[in-house]
Amino acid sequence: MKIKHLLVLVALLLSLNSFAQAPDQFNYQGALRNTNGSPIANRFISIRLSILNGSSSGSIEYQETKTVQTSTVGLYSVEVGAPGGRNIQGRISDVTWGNSSKFLKVEVDPTNGSNFSIVGNSELLSVPYAIYASKSGDASSGTKGDKGDTGPQGIQGPKGDKGETGGVGPQGLPGVKGDTGDDGIQGLKGETGEKGDKGDTGATGLQGFTGAQGLPGVKGDTGLQGIQGEKGDKGETGAAGPQGIQGVAGAKGDKGETGEKGDKGDTGATGLQGFTGAQGLPGVKGDTGLQGIQGEKG
Repeated sequence: MKIKHLLVLVALLLSLNSFAQAPDQFNYQGALRNTNGSPIANRFISIRLSILNGSSSGSIEYQETKTVQTSTVGLYSVEVGAPGGRNIQGRISDVTWGNSSKFLKVEVDPTNGSNFSIVGNSELLSVPYAIYASKSGDASSGTKGDKGDTGPQGIQGPKGDKGETGGVGPQGLPGVKGDTGDDGIQGLKGETGEKGDKGDTGATGLQGFTGAQGLPGVKGDTGLQGIQGEKGDKGETGAAGPQGIQGVAGAKGDKGETGEKGDKGDTGATGLQGFTGAQGLPGVKGDTGLQGIQGEKG
């Protein structure tokens, strides 16, 4: 969160001891607010206090840092020169109050670090010089009074001018890759778009190269003999087939005795055509027979 340090000078209270030796310290009170004007409350902050010689940009005669806590309304109080701070430069007892005017520069870091921003730089008026007067020995010291009550909240100061935009900072280191998130819910199915117009027919492509001749397939096994089908109607006589292969000659039988010539019997009736028998298994291929006799011309 960007913090704007708005210093409201509520009071510059200078506590002086009325003893023979005045203390080398004085009180300072301020208020801290953010850019929206809201008080930065109940927070520990770092303050750097510098006493400058002669002007608001003069040399540093004394410098210290302190850590204080703001109140519920953003007020804070410090005792310049009191114990409890960290001395950075010089001693407050060595400040040459009588030589020239002195200025008090106040710087604050609201994160209680060391990144200080100036919130005030004003001249110290007559009251702090009582410290110088007490050291001169010309005045008598009175009795130390009780500590006064905290002053009322000061009026809100005017809003300062907007500062110039700072330069772009260096690129930060890449962060560690996070785990893969869960799959999201399936989105609703979108409506079907209108059918587009049919595109023009593309140009005919170039003729591809003829592929290489494939290897011959393996010869399959001979199938089983099919079941004998029903006898079909007698077909027309086909053309004469080619001369069949000459079969193997059978063995010559013994010559029988000549019988008596019998009477010629009557011609018997023609018997019914028998069913065609089942196809026999193919026989073993025989040797090529002799060329058959030339058949008659059909």
